[in-house]
Amino acid sequence: MNTSQFDTLFIIRVIRHYWKIISIVFVVSAIAGVVFSSSMFLTPLYKTKSVLYPSNLIPYSQESETEQMLQFFQSNVIRDSVIIKFDLFSHYGINANDKFGKYRIYEEFNDHVSIKRSEYESVIIDVYDKDPMMSYEINREMINQYNLKVRQTQRDKAAELMVVQQDLMVVSKVHIDSIGNRLKELSQEYKILDFETQVKEAYRGFFSSNAANRTQLDQLISNLELHGGEYNLLAIQLEQFSAAYASAVTEYEKARIDVEKILTYSSEIISPYPPDRKAWPVRWLIVLVSVAASTLLCFVFIGFYEQLKKFRINEPSEKQ
Repeated sequence: MNTSQFDTLFIIRVIRHYWKIISIVFVVSAIAGVVFSSSMFLTPLYKTKSVLYPSNLIPYSQESETEQMLQFFQSNVIRDSVIIKFDLFSHYGINANDKFGKYRIYEEFNDHVSIKRSEYESVIIDVYDKDPMMSYEINREMINQYNLKVRQTQRDKAAELMVVQQDLMVVSKVHIDSIGNRLKELSQEYKILDFETQVKEAYRGFFSSNAANRTQLDQLISNLELHGGEYNLLAIQLEQFSAAYASAVTEYEKARIDVEKILTYSSEIISPYPPDRKAWPVRWLIVLVSVAASTLLCFVFIGFYEQLKKFRINEPSEKQ
């Protein structure tokens, strides 16, 4: 007889001889499972779920948008804002003035709020609470605080950029005005308007001119030789500072728009909604595990009792 047959025969024999005890254990464990999984012993929890994809995020370092989103959701600012808004110290029965109050509220919050990344690069938020509306409101507020936090972070960065570009605009404008004034002086005093064009025309006129305008050409050529280099250099600098000023204005306007714009930074694939049935405890599962564990333990004790009984029966014969 192999082991499986022996086990089957043993189980059949045990059930046949101890069916009353097994039945009592089965019924009692089932009743105990029902009783201890009731609201008298286990507080029912309701779950609100939301699934989000990141959007409109500005990339930082090597992080993906989903990783950025997780970092924001796990920040102290969002967690503390939710705790304060819903007075979770009172809701969870924690004394805010206790020495370990902050540690306990954070532990309780982490037990009730789960934030994780899915295999599809979305972020899943699960909120458990004894009050179904509270689980919904916390989930919704988490999303709201996330949008506020990201918006404020991006506005702060854009405001810093505005200051930088504004300083660049001021410096560029000072140089443009200074160069412009000097070019105006050179133009009025020495009649220099366009260095390269005037040089070509002056020498062409010099070699083909008559004695009547030779004096004016000599003066213009002299002015170009003395001040033309300065004029030409200033003209190049003016062009460069004008380009820098135009670029700063463009970047400043972009930053200003970033400061003033109102965007959301998540796309809700599954929006939170108030749950209408509890998510924990799963009573049928608790009853099933309770019955299975109790019945198995009963078989173990019966098997031990049967082996002990055989040992006592065989012991006198061995002494003889």
